[in-house]
Amino acid sequence: MSTVSGSGPGGRPVGGVLRGAVSLSIGTAAVRGLSAASQLVLAIWLLPAEFGLWAASLSSLTFFTSIANFGEVNGYLSGRSTSFSRLVRATRRQNAVLTAAALVVAVVLFFASGVEGGVLAVLIALSIPLQGEADVFYAAGVKLRAYTKLVMAQLLAATLKLLLGVGLAIWLESALALAIPTLAYYLVQIVCLRDLRRRIAEPSLESEPATPRERFAWAVNSLVMTLPLQIGFFVAQFVTDKETLGLYYLAFQLSLGISGLLAVPLARVALSAFGEESGRGRVTLAVKLSQILGSVVALAVSMLGAVVIVLGPFVPTDWRAAVPVAVVMLASLPIRLIAPVLEGYQQSNKQWWQSTVFNAVETVASALIALTLAQVDLITFALFLTAWRLAFGVIRMSVVLRSGGWLTVSLLATSIAISTALLSASALIDGMYALVFLAAAAIQALAWLSVLLGRAFSERIGWRKRKAR
Repeated sequence: MSTVSGSGPGGRPVGGVLRGAVSLSIGTAAVRGLSAASQLVLAIWLLPAEFGLWAASLSSLTFFTSIANFGEVNGYLSGRSTSFSRLVRATRRQNAVLTAAALVVAVVLFFASGVEGGVLAVLIALSIPLQGEADVFYAAGVKLRAYTKLVMAQLLAATLKLLLGVGLAIWLESALALAIPTLAYYLVQIVCLRDLRRRIAEPSLESEPATPRERFAWAVNSLVMTLPLQIGFFVAQFVTDKETLGLYYLAFQLSLGISGLLAVPLARVALSAFGEESGRGRVTLAVKLSQILGSVVALAVSMLGAVVIVLGPFVPTDWRAAVPVAVVMLASLPIRLIAPVLEGYQQSNKQWWQSTVFNAVETVASALIALTLAQVDLITFALFLTAWRLAFGVIRMSVVLRSGGWLTVSLLATSIAISTALLSASALIDGMYALVFLAAAAIQALAWLSVLLGRAFSERIGWRKRKAR
């Protein structure tokens, strides 16, 4: 395997990328943790059907929410667009058009889903410009490496979102307790991060604006990155009942919350780092990040799975069926969290369309798998979904990182497959025997991580000896 330490020709070490990602992940972890906590707390007052209604409304407007900013933020972080003022102007215009179109769809949902579903859709539509503005200022913070400020803004926004959500759930006992706090979350971040605009140094000469083709590529890529996460809910609402959809949604939120711990900040920081690398250094950085993430995430998921299984009997009866489903979905995290690294690597190599094709294939497959809910139970559906994500993720990784060495990528894929199989099996066994499979997954991840760290340490020693000469 490739070693963990070192850096590419551009001089940006893998440790620097990880430190940036970890710094941002402190805030993101709090956001996801508070979000997961709020979901569990809200489940005390909200039934699975209420969560199902929210999932149906959210997924119905996924097309609009997914292309907020039309991918311009990734273009800015990758260095293609250098003017922050131009970024702000362009995204505000684009998001205004998106909001107007989404409101039209929301009116239709008033008649198709009832008053509550229509109101949820309107609130989601109104969140588009707020989401876009918050994302733009987040990008400014990444560029300035103002990680502490980003963390504090996320912490404050997440705390207020939790408190508001709990209050509305107690008062309304409605899915509105999920929608309204989302608006507040984006507003708080915007207020906290607006002053970053004054600190961004504008280029003396603005670069040529991105071509329509590039803008279209960014928008499509942004869409297909998000669609695989929501398409399942959109399709499932037509083949199953709202209660099953709600169970599916809550079970998925746990794995989504954990993946969000690193996915968003890692994607942003890695994309910026890959933009500073070139040639062999870029693929070396991508391979090292993938190795570290695969082992660390497998270890973390095995411990989290144990917690979920132990606490399963204490989950409210209405929600207990979601516990094994959540564990199976957690099993896909080792391969899923490598995806942001692959995204950043492809985008930095200007392989936007290759990245888009991969995400489009995943979207279509996720939709087809969601159709199986018409015939199979929720746990079987979760197994189908996790198996597909593993197979597809390994194929994608093998294609994207093929220049990183066949043996290295093969060992990485094998390690991830073993971890996923052990983690999934634990959800199918009752009682404490499930912990045996989770312990095996943890031991395998620790052995894998030990090999990586051992190689890194050996290379570090060799580097110091060469320097001493």
